[in-house]
Amino acid sequence: MVIDQLAIDQILEPRNGQRLADEFPTMPPDQAWTAPQPHLVSASIALSAGQHESCAAALDAADGLLERFPADQEGACRLAAAVIRLAAALRTGDLMAAAAAANRAELMLRRVPGSTLAQHPELSRRVLSGRGAVELWCGRLDEAAHVLEAGVAEAVSSGEYEQADWVGQLALVRLCAVG
Repeated sequence: MVIDQLAIDQILEPRNGQRLADEFPTMPPDQAWTAPQPHLVSASIALSAGQHESCAAALDAADGLLERFPADQEGACRLAAAVIRLAAALRTGDLMAAAAAANRAELMLRRVPGSTLAQHPELSRRVLSGRGAVELWCGRLDEAAHVLEAGVAEAVSSGEYEQADWVGQLALVRLCAVG
């Protein structure tokens, strides 16, 4: 349900005291699940706890299961996998993996029904933020600024904390452009 309803961001980065990861204390790691969703929840919990190797192993297991489905099926799972990979790559500073994951996540965002995405707009913003970081790391400052300006516009409706985060990232890009 967490994956299919796109609530993965509540595990990766809980806000307002929400700790969805705390709802899975007895979820056994390294289980031989037959569906990708539990592996993706396990990956996000591991990433949230800073366990990058466990995260990667769970993502690999989920990807192996997703290979059994046609590319147009399991859109929510594929989006969740891409978002988790993007978050992991950004945390470890892996530019190549972050760029690939951002590309994949952007593609998967287009494949998930708009009504489903509307329930969790933070996923779109997370992907947009990841794209901005990739563009900054690549030295494409104009493109990074463009992406982050779009994020600032979206963040206006999401709350003060998130808006400040976007503005801070945009200020960093502009500072780099001047320097």
